[in-house]
This record gives sequence, C-alpha cells and structure tokens, in this order.
Amino acid sequence: STVPGSFGMYLYIHSALGAGPRDTLMVAVTKRAKKLSVGMIRVIIEGSALVCGILLGGKVGLGTVILVLADGPVMELIFRLVRFDVKTVKNENIAETIKYLKR
Repeated sequence: STVPGSFGMYLYIHSALGAGPRDTLMVAVTKRAKKLSVGMIRVIIEGSALVCGILLGGKVGLGTVILVLADGPVMELIFRLVRFDVKTVKNENIAETIKYLKR
C-alpha cells in the first residue's frame, strides 16, 4: 500500500485542505530542514512513531519495519513523478477556515 498511499497523500496534501498530524509535521520540517529530503524526514517521523510504539509495549513485525524504511523513499519518488514539492504547500490555519465558513 506504499505506492497508492503515497499517491493519496499527494492528492490531499496538494489540495491544501489540511493533512493529518504526521503529514503536517512532515511538511513543516521539510520547509525548515534545508539538507534533508522529504523522504528522509518521513523515515525519521515514522521511525520515531515506531520507537514510541515499542516503548509503549507494542509489537513490531517485519512488515512494520519495511514500511517505516520504504514509505519515505517511495513517497519521495511519487512526489517527484508528479512534480510536487511539499515546500510550496500553504495550508489554511484555523482562523482562515473559520473566516471562509462565515461567508
């Protein structure tokens, strides 16, 4: 599900209607970390979530490790194929959304 998931991620992040917490963190860190690729940042984020899960007593299987290591590079490849740079994303903040809803 890495390829379809990465393409789906492109669709909803590119629409600039908001993203999940890890995806928003990925966009924010990518904008600030000049020397790290979006794929590497994604691996770091997913790896951090994996470590937290382990520390909380979760079980880790081979599939989880493969996903953590492959998700970022595959996502970066998909983003390059569709010529999408997450550094250009401008998401609405809550105030902008409320202002839009009041119209």
